[in-house]
Amino acid sequence: MYNQSQVTGFTAWANVRLLASDPQVTNVLKDLFIGTHLKALLESFTGKTLRRMQSMDGLTLQQVITRVEWFVEELKKTKIISENDNINCRAIARRNYECVLNLLWKLIAHDIWFTWERSSQLQLSDDKLLCSIPFKWTPEVPPTSKKTDPPSGSTLALFADLKALSSPINGSGVSPTPEPCPQPEVEPFPGRDLAKAYNSKIPIRGWEFYPSPDQCILEMVNSHLQMSAKGKTLLAKSLDNLVDGHILCCLANSFLPGTFTIEVLLNDRWSANLALKTMEKLLYSSSSFTSDDLYQGDSTAVCAYMCSIFMAGYKYKQCRAVAQSVKKLQIQIAVIRSNLRVFPSEILELNQFQQKSELHQRQTELQKELGRLCTLYDVKSCQKWMAHAEKVQKKTWKYIRQKMKGRFETVTVPRNITITGLCLSLLIDLSLTRGGGFYLAREKETVARNRRIILQNKETGEYIDDFSGFQPHVSVRKILSLSATDVMEPRVYQKYKIFLESDSKNKILKKNSIFLYQVFPGSASHWQQLVFKALRSRDYTAVKDMVLFFRTTHNEVINTEDPSTGNTALHLACRSGHFETALLLLENGASLNVRNKNGCTPCFFAAAGQHRSVCQLLIEWGCDFHAKDSRGQGPLDAIHSERLKEYLLGYSALWSSAVPAIMHGGANVLYEVVQKHLQEMAGMASLRSRCINGSTLLHTAAYFGETDIIKTLLGLQVDVNLLDYKGATALHRARDSETMQFLIDHGADVNRKDDDGNTPVHVVCYGEQGKETRLDCLRLLLSYQATTVKANRKGLLAIHCAAMQGRIDVIELLLQCDSDGEMQRKIQRATETNSPSLLYLAVANDHLKCAEWLATRSFTFKPTEQEELLYGLFQQEIGRKEKTKTLEFLIKSGVSVDTVYAGGDSTLHLAALQTNLTELLALLLGQGADVNKLNDEQCSPLFYAVHVSNFQGAALLLENGAGVMLRDSQGLTAFDYIRSYDEWIESGLFSEEITTLLKAYDLKQTRSLIRGITRKLNMLDARKQLLNSSAWFNLESSHVAACWVKSQPRILLSKSVMLQERPDMNLTSRVSDCNRQHRMGNIMFPKII
Repeated sequence: MYNQSQVTGFTAWANVRLLASDPQVTNVLKDLFIGTHLKALLESFTGKTLRRMQSMDGLTLQQVITRVEWFVEELKKTKIISENDNINCRAIARRNYECVLNLLWKLIAHDIWFTWERSSQLQLSDDKLLCSIPFKWTPEVPPTSKKTDPPSGSTLALFADLKALSSPINGSGVSPTPEPCPQPEVEPFPGRDLAKAYNSKIPIRGWEFYPSPDQCILEMVNSHLQMSAKGKTLLAKSLDNLVDGHILCCLANSFLPGTFTIEVLLNDRWSANLALKTMEKLLYSSSSFTSDDLYQGDSTAVCAYMCSIFMAGYKYKQCRAVAQSVKKLQIQIAVIRSNLRVFPSEILELNQFQQKSELHQRQTELQKELGRLCTLYDVKSCQKWMAHAEKVQKKTWKYIRQKMKGRFETVTVPRNITITGLCLSLLIDLSLTRGGGFYLAREKETVARNRRIILQNKETGEYIDDFSGFQPHVSVRKILSLSATDVMEPRVYQKYKIFLESDSKNKILKKNSIFLYQVFPGSASHWQQLVFKALRSRDYTAVKDMVLFFRTTHNEVINTEDPSTGNTALHLACRSGHFETALLLLENGASLNVRNKNGCTPCFFAAAGQHRSVCQLLIEWGCDFHAKDSRGQGPLDAIHSERLKEYLLGYSALWSSAVPAIMHGGANVLYEVVQKHLQEMAGMASLRSRCINGSTLLHTAAYFGETDIIKTLLGLQVDVNLLDYKGATALHRARDSETMQFLIDHGADVNRKDDDGNTPVHVVCYGEQGKETRLDCLRLLLSYQATTVKANRKGLLAIHCAAMQGRIDVIELLLQCDSDGEMQRKIQRATETNSPSLLYLAVANDHLKCAEWLATRSFTFKPTEQEELLYGLFQQEIGRKEKTKTLEFLIKSGVSVDTVYAGGDSTLHLAALQTNLTELLALLLGQGADVNKLNDEQCSPLFYAVHVSNFQGAALLLENGAGVMLRDSQGLTAFDYIRSYDEWIESGLFSEEITTLLKAYDLKQTRSLIRGITRKLNMLDARKQLLNSSAWFNLESSHVAACWVKSQPRILLSKSVMLQERPDMNLTSRVSDCNRQHRMGNIMFPKII
């Protein structure tokens, strides 16, 4: 019987060999003799197509034996296995697992030695050397050259026949066999000997004297560990050490740098398994190999699996070097072309002629190297693999972030075992719970007060605990209604799975029970302690890794304060004077002027340590250099050197004056700053500093279109893709095609996203408010394959940004360039999510002309969008320019004029509330809107018009049949809510009938007022008889009467439309409880009923 781990490891290796085969194998022992897998495996070793070997399906046993013999024969011919090896082909054909595995192991050992030979060259960091010799494991073979017969009936055929007739016939009567055409010698692996020269450990006497396969694997693992600072502290002494999660994470980082931040990961099975799966996804490897196989498998299983990782990993590493080299060469060629364009077309001076000749010569050399790479490698495949790697890395980061929120991991217990035994065999680390493990409770148990409990919501999968710090105000016992020592019955709590802490590590867990442990802490304070520890120990590499990791997961860690001192990470970096760490923290959001408990900012610490460059850096970033601490002292008071004080004061004054001048268009001041840096008169601490309102010198120069300054900065090794405070590059900030062309020529990434997810295409399509479209810039970006199908963080494509600004020409150009229809499909997909339609964005941002153009091109609204826009129109949030036309467009697009919103208000209700929207009200009435529509409080639109004294609106409603005798839920009519009948009567807008009715209501209210006053006076008179003090009575009676009279005109309508109590109130407050959606353009609309 075979070992399952061995089969899993061998299968992983086979799938790398069969990478071009589809489908790959899931179990090498079973699948190898199915279909053409055996043939494909042989061809991957020999490079030849063996035509006599085809599918293994439907063959007799003897036929299978024959094909296995052919398989072995070919392998011996190509010296993959030794001629002296005795291979039992019959047993293999009968699928004797031991014999099959022994044969496969010989092939795996061959691949391990072959890969180990090349490993030293493939571990180089220089891309040019790394891709100088292609790494492939299938040899090149000479093409078969067949002698072609001349066409029948031709002159050549006639001469051939005559020659055959004149030839002597041999005794056998058979024509002699023609001599084979000589084949040109082809090196199976071109450059192999040159590549082997990098490996000084290769024995001269041949493969028989090579290290054992496991030694070769360990040597390659340890060489990769040396590629990172964390890896240098680790060592794999034996294959057993490969179960170490940190070793595997470092190995993954050696192929895909920056994927794992070792400092924040437990050294356990979860980290190990994640590293394995990440490498498999990166390398297109298909396997079910896990950390359990590393622990339980024998050396052949581990070696086979690691062989698959190194074979595919080196292939990827070389592809990445090729893609990067090609990009670098293309940039260099583009820069030379840009420089050549500077030379005048007329007669050149001697020095100009020499410079031009040198540039041409350099261009020829670069093009030759580019051509060589394109000949040796499939460059497009290399670029696709790099893009795939980026996606894999992002998915891994996302998975880690999700697990950090989840905090816990569960394991199914494989057999009856103690907790201690389980942790040892499955590599479980219980350090985060101080050695405590949890198991899923299935039966009644007594739960003591100090026993920890974890709940898992069955619906959401969310974990709830009260000890990790993730939910500081939660009490699990309160949720379960448990007292100090209650007996808990898990079946009672249908909503939760309940995990109880084990009382002892020797507790025996039953087979298939669920064990839970913590893989990430619940509180950010844990991460802060790690960062502070690394800073205090001056492990700046670890600090860098953690800062870059926490930037996207727990950004608050960067600015977390030490509980005892109030210091942040930037305080400590400035105290130690480590410039690169201080710059890293600033670039990743560290607060510049945060104060500790003594009132000191980081600048105080830099000054106290006499760290001139760090002080300069903080000044460039805009620190308050004249701040005072709790003792009234400033940073300068801690500086001993008067010369340093004077210099820093002058440097601070320089930037205090330069920044405002540059921001007000002073490109000449920007030029002076750069020149001073060049001349070292006032050299900057870092050209990466975001010294101009969050922008660097490069971004500012790009904004002003100063290509000479950009050229100078790039010559000073400033990264062309340097980021500003919004994560944008200089290409995002450029506003003209000439500057954009210059940046692209120097390697600017046309598809780089900023912090909001916008690419340069998004920025150009949106443009600047009130300015013309930059079509030349858009055409330039598109000519460099800038994508138009990437969405930003709000789910908007570049075409959505153009619609927001009403840029019809941009939309038209984007649609013309969408030859494959991918953008149209993305637009359709976006409309199926929460992203708004193009029409919605155009209307919402008052670009009616653009909306009409889109409508003629068959673009449509999403469901309910017209109703939301209609609501926004009557709330005066949109349509500020062309209200009537906007309403007409919406009605034409199919919106109902009787749309009902939350609270039962119709569109007519909303229109009646606005005194300046009479035209819209008339348009609605003209389109047949229900004039007597009642809302939830039985109010018609007339009630709303009365309520805001909308005379014209009320007149329109009455002319169109509004009922004056309708009563609301209070039993009152609309006219009962009029405060000044005289104003309504004197407006002259109403018919005689309505005017008469208003006078009657006025008389009715006057009579009610008199009766009310009389009743109140009678009450006061009765009260007078009970009181002895007439003075008190007079004072009190006049006060009460005045208050009552004052209150009479204010008859309450209802709590939702009491606008006379709050004149600034509108219907938005009535529907504040509705479910609203955020839309581009800062518009908030309720959902439609």
